[in-house]
Amino acid sequence: MGLGAAFAVFLAFAPTFALAGLPVYGLCQYLQGPLKSLNILAGCPPGTLFVSAQHPAARFRTVGAALEALPDDLTPCWLLIDAGEYEETLNISRKGPITLLGATSTLLPHDHTANLVTIFNKLFMNQTTQDHNLQDNADISVLNVAPNKYAAWTGLGFFGATPVPIPDEFGTKDFRVYNVNLENRAVNHPVGPALALNLGYVRASFYGCALRSWQDTIFIGKNASAYFVNSQILGQTDFIYGYGTAWFANSTMGLRGPGGYVTAWKGTADDPTLPNNYTNKDNLFGAYFWGSRVVKSPDSDPALDITGAFSLGRPWNNLSRAVYQHTYMDESIKAEGFSLWTTTDPRVETIEYAEYDNSGPGWMPDERIWFDTILTKEEARRYSLSNVFDHDLSWIDFLY
Repeated sequence: MGLGAAFAVFLAFAPTFALAGLPVYGLCQYLQGPLKSLNILAGCPPGTLFVSAQHPAARFRTVGAALEALPDDLTPCWLLIDAGEYEETLNISRKGPITLLGATSTLLPHDHTANLVTIFNKLFMNQTTQDHNLQDNADISVLNVAPNKYAAWTGLGFFGATPVPIPDEFGTKDFRVYNVNLENRAVNHPVGPALALNLGYVRASFYGCALRSWQDTIFIGKNASAYFVNSQILGQTDFIYGYGTAWFANSTMGLRGPGGYVTAWKGTADDPTLPNNYTNKDNLFGAYFWGSRVVKSPDSDPALDITGAFSLGRPWNNLSRAVYQHTYMDESIKAEGFSLWTTTDPRVETIEYAEYDNSGPGWMPDERIWFDTILTKEEARRYSLSNVFDHDLSWIDFLY
């Protein structure tokens, strides 16, 4: 059998391999070559919907239109998105598994540098005029994934209160995005939040994605779990924030602007008698960074000196948690590592900030602030990926 024939046989079985979780989405996502001219969905799982603003084979011109066409059931669904920019605000409440596949420039994409798809909006929340009974950060996010409106809300106060109680339901337990850029391009970003991603009451994972904004780029909301690998996250002020649980593996946190904070996290006491007790009951809520990089953003002005201008995080409330392990930190990181919320409202009574085996000029363990714990090898085992997500990793693709 010749090489071409062998490849054709492999391609014929690619949908089966994809359903088995093997790393063959690359065949689906790479839209170049003669095979794709015959069938744009070659190598894709059966039933994949194709989105393109210009391709004649596309049934859907926008991502939102394709999402609206998905059945309201628990069957797995896939969307293949053609190369291009899509100005959209997406709200996903479907409880069945959904996978978004972005077109790539290579057959074997390993990170965001191969991405050809960007979904963006230009919305922001003006906090000086915001009506908290009617408006929330979820309204302006490029991508919202939550089972209902208030499950996505940031809310107010210690517990993130919402105008009405959040319905007792969970959204999708398996939402995945491969090689898609999510950007909030709001030009008035200093006024307030400009989210690229908002999650609530769901489990979601992101592979080779880029998420870019300035303030509050990513919100991991109440009872949300998220996993990011080989991805890029850009921002300036509290650009990774939330109540839920987020794990960043082999990813880059790009620091934009003259100074700011990487994380701002909330937690709630594990007490069911408390109102709006949103702690992730089955895992260790918090923001976790493993084998990643915290560095000056690649799109920053080269002349801008941000040495010692950024903090690893500050406590959104006094049950905050953030842990950095095996992570490279450049000179942008303050010697003390983490920060108080403010000098008059420090919020450090019961927070959990920790580091282990980091590296780079921003890693100065002897100069860290008093509430930053430098872990031993034994102590660091508590914060393994399996422990953080309570030993249920079935929703994560480790083959990317």
